Formats: sequence, C-alpha cells, structure tokens
Amino acid sequence: MLNRFDEARQGLGTLNPKSKSDWVAYHIGAIIDLKEGLFEAAQKKLEYGLEHVPFRGQKAYFASALVTCHIQMKKYEEAAEILDFEAYFTTKKAQQARNILRVHIKVEHNDISGARVLFDQVLTLSENTQIFPVATLCEQFKQRYSALSGRNDNALDEAARHDLDKEIFANELLLVA
Repeated sequence: MLNRFDEARQGLGTLNPKSKSDWVAYHIGAIIDLKEGLFEAAQKKLEYGLEHVPFRGQKAYFASALVTCHIQMKKYEEAAEILDFEAYFTTKKAQQARNILRVHIKVEHNDISGARVLFDQVLTLSENTQIFPVATLCEQFKQRYSALSGRNDNALDEAARHDLDKEIFANELLLVA
C-alpha cells in the first residue's frame, strides 16, 4: 500500500456501516486517519464505531484504537477511562493491547511505580503468548522510558526520543488494527 491512503480510502467507501465487513472497513478508515496524523477525524470515527458497532468482538478494536488516538493527542485521562471498561477487552489480544496501552499512559502520567508493575506483567505475558508486536513494544518502552528498565538516566537525546515515539506509535497501530 506504501502510503497510498487516498486510494485505500476510496476502496473502503462506507459511511454508513451495517455488515461486519462494513464495520471492518470503517475501522480501517479510522486507522488510515491515525497513520496520516488526522487525529480529530480518527477520533470521531472511532467514537462513533465504539458506540454503534453491533458486533461485540469488534468493540475492542475501536476501543484500543481510540485509546491510541487519545495517547497521540495527549488526552491521557480519556484514554484511561476507555481502558477501564473491561467488557471491551475480552480476548487475549485485546487484554494485551489494553495492558501495553495502560503502561504507556502510566509512564506519561509519571506513575513510574504503577507502570513498572504493569510492565512486568506485560513482559511475563508476552513470553507466554506471541501477540505481535507486544515484545517489540516492550523493548521500545525500555529504551524510551529508562525507568521501566531500572535506569535513572535518560540516555536519548530529543531527536532519538522523537524517532522512537514514532516507532512506538506505529507498533501500537499494528497492535490495535
């Protein structure tokens, strides 16, 4: 697809989703908006999807993508509120996504002790399951947030942090797509 988002959007083409495949296409459209940095547009689609998707199993996709959107918009409280609804996160993959996103929110809130406890749980679970890209995100989080790996330094310069933040975002999108 190589960043041909307009072509992809045209191929999706549903504004009024009804069938399961319509809702999948609608979610993909929101993910494309996220990838393009159109966070407000993505937020509207994801909120609509979370509220209106009639298929219980698809709620987790909308919920976790909306959390990712809120994290990018630095709306951490809103993101945390969505993660509190356990009913959205019923599968192992959804629970792993929920936990890794919760770690991200906690470190951004400077709740390092809470983040470390949850991060250790995520690491343990990721060893027992092969949910892509949880292991990669764990490694990136250790690089980005030195306190998660027990270091008190911040060895990354601003450019490196920015690049790593982009990589984390890309992998969070892979996790929630």
